Amino acid sequence: KILQGQYELMADYNSVFNEENEDSNREILFKITFDGSEDSKSSFNDYWGPLGIASEDALLIVSGFENSFNSSMSFENPVSFPIEIEDNRFKNNIATFSISGNNVVNQVDPKNWRPLKWYNGELPDADFESTSFDYPVFRYADVLLLLAEAENEVNGPTPLAYAAINQVRERAFGNENNVPGNLNKDQFFDVIYLERKLELCFEGHRRDDLVRWNKLQEVIDGFNSTNDFSKDYQPHEYVWPIPQSEIDLNPNAVQNPGY
Repeated sequence: KILQGQYELMADYNSVFNEENEDSNREILFKITFDGSEDSKSSFNDYWGPLGIASEDALLIVSGFENSFNSSMSFENPVSFPIEIEDNRFKNNIATFSISGNNVVNQVDPKNWRPLKWYNGELPDADFESTSFDYPVFRYADVLLLLAEAENEVNGPTPLAYAAINQVRERAFGNENNVPGNLNKDQFFDVIYLERKLELCFEGHRRDDLVRWNKLQEVIDGFNSTNDFSKDYQPHEYVWPIPQSEIDLNPNAVQNPGY
């Protein structure tokens, strides 16, 4: 309630992450600022973008993530274009194309798709080397989804919980694509689980979400069973170790199990 009137969702999802809107962006509550001189630039965007334009092809999409935007569709090689998905976050988060010279080339193999979120300008001439990019740490869409989650945990899927999550969905779909109104608490949580995955992808929140929901090991085990390489993870890593320097200062401190 304190935030109402001070912050709001940007009308267009992609505009949230556009450098040109930094001064007028009322969705971002906290950000990591970067204000370089005219001859300096952040290297953050070097790792983002489609094949052929990002200077570092280091960030890949987890297999199957692209299907999360439409449960009735499964992308398999070769993919048919154009791709019609109602959720506009799909095209703003996933580059289904590469850049070759001055041409945008559709990639029929989903393995060649890359994360896409922070860029300026129109493709294929979009700038992936931001000169003064402020990284959003916490934005109003996150607040709304947390409100829906907390309300559901305490009181179940109340009108307050529905109103919060539906604000986020209405922007994503460009219409009143609301959550079904007859869900129980567990079903409503499943909607929140997916909605945070789609809305906040590539923004650094997913691990903390999975820890809070006690689902981190489940997700990593699923990843390890379906990919050619595995992530080294142990159950005790749900929490970080206490720094040895702090233990040295406090004789009553006990290291977390497993470390």
